[in-house]
Amino acid sequence: MSKSLGGFDRLTERESQVLEGVLAGKLNKRIGEELSIATSTVEIHRANMKRKVGVTTIAELVILHLKKKMLNIINNPDLPPAEVISKIEEFFNEN
Repeated sequence: MSKSLGGFDRLTERESQVLEGVLAGKLNKRIGEELSIATSTVEIHRANMKRKVGVTTIAELVILHLKKKMLNIINNPDLPPAEVISKIEEFFNEN
């Protein structure tokens, strides 16, 4: 996959909230209920997220998000190697 890992910084606050729901495996209806928005609005936010990030499927969106998160851990110059390993272990335990 040669998609840029950028684009996530262009998401609105609401799109980021919807993304968190998607990453948690929640259905559109549940995300809408939790955010007090219509299911159709959740669908619009999902479409906007895919467009902004440059992907065509939610699976690609999730994969890119996880890659970006992992690269942020690995490429953090402020983390000593032992802490990088610890953060990577946490990452895999969370996801």
